Amino acid sequence: MDEPIEINQSPDKSFERRLHSTEDAPVESINIDRGDTEPQNSDQSLEKTRKKRASTEKIHVYGYMKKKVLNHLMENGCSSKSVDEVIAASKFNKNSVLEYMNQRIQMAQKNVHEECDSLSFSNIESWLNVFKEWNLPELCLYEPALVINAIANNEEFPEPKDLDGVDLKSVYKFLGNALMGLPQPNLDAKSAEFLANEFEILVGEANTEVGNSETGRINQKLESYKELPFSAQNEKSSIDPLCLGDDLNFQRK
Repeated sequence: MDEPIEINQSPDKSFERRLHSTEDAPVESINIDRGDTEPQNSDQSLEKTRKKRASTEKIHVYGYMKKKVLNHLMENGCSSKSVDEVIAASKFNKNSVLEYMNQRIQMAQKNVHEECDSLSFSNIESWLNVFKEWNLPELCLYEPALVINAIANNEEFPEPKDLDGVDLKSVYKFLGNALMGLPQPNLDAKSAEFLANEFEILVGEANTEVGNSETGRINQKLESYKELPFSAQNEKSSIDPLCLGDDLNFQRK
């Protein structure tokens, strides 16, 4: 497994020239310059040094591409088309770059699971699996995002100076775009800290005895359905994704 990468690193111009001279060669095949000649019978020490330098070069390549891909997604939204565009522009081997990024994603998911190892989060993960089985994204009309954006664009908010520097309008716009899968605007330090603290509060509320009980109850209810419970009322698939509305008639197993 590659060592963690500092994605903010910027390669120098000579390195960048080497990057763009590789055309479609796999990332694994990129090696550093070692001079015009190299002895055929290198000792073990020299061989280890060469491999270490080649490995370091590969890490820099991956880090450079990871930064480019992430920046492109932040500016243009998260879609497979956006990923294809930025990789194609770099002239790197697509499979090599995607394989590395998938490895990093899996590592991040593992870290999240370790940090969120609780009954509530296990139940919430079960909800997500149910939503995937029901193909909820295809029926979702993004009503929560529209509501949040409507609030951001039409409601009057206190001035940031009256809220210790927190810009609530920007926070709502951030959440609205996030719910739509669109690039989120950058938040100032105060507003970002406020939003992060709110998420921490939600996590804390989920990891309580009451939170565990409620998430478990909802999970049991979801598992009792044998078919898509909102099939007759698709317009509510976003407003009530957990199917908790009293006016809905569900068919039980």
